[in-house]
Amino acid sequence: MTSRIHLLLVAGLAACAGEPGETRQPLPEDTGEATVFTLDTADFIPVDTGSTFGTEDEVPLNSLYISQSGTWSLSPTGGPFTDVSGTMLVQEYIDTPPDLKDPKSEGYACEATYSLTGQAPADHSCNNCDFVFDVEFFVSDGDAGACREPDTPQHQVVWRMGYDGGQGKILHDYGGTGVWVPWMDAQLAGTNLTFDFQRVVAIQVEEEEDE
Repeated sequence: MTSRIHLLLVAGLAACAGEPGETRQPLPEDTGEATVFTLDTADFIPVDTGSTFGTEDEVPLNSLYISQSGTWSLSPTGGPFTDVSGTMLVQEYIDTPPDLKDPKSEGYACEATYSLTGQAPADHSCNNCDFVFDVEFFVSDGDAGACREPDTPQHQVVWRMGYDGGQGKILHDYGGTGVWVPWMDAQLAGTNLTFDFQRVVAIQVEEEEDE
């Protein structure tokens, strides 16, 4: 048996306070002014145009659990911060978490560990950010290509990201458009910035016979 995953854009979001990452949607064109995209999509249920069932499925049979978390280590001590290094762990599973003690368990549907490094740019458009870095993501273990969250960073991608202490979030200059999207909940303690993104997405898993 093989499984073909149909990701429905019907999302029951079970995230941290403030629904981190919920605004990861197609974005407007850059107007030249720094903005933070705050469209609340929590109650929006789009039509699944890719469904083979003919109608949208509002009661999907399966759920995809997504977790992205890690730490930025900032320097120099005392600031202003000019460099960042750190790690990030990405994990996804369907319906129930894997039993890592069971040798028969298939493990996570996606699991990747990243090393992060970056420097502060000379100029940026995030007026509300306490600091901003051009962060490069290196996959040091696992396979990020197996992840179903479409905005999972790939190996050696560089993203411009900043921290807004007023919101308690890391923001992302999405696609270099100048639109700063709330990306993850984050908490700064000294020179360590810990971050976390959790999401549950409704999916349909269709079982097919091998020919």
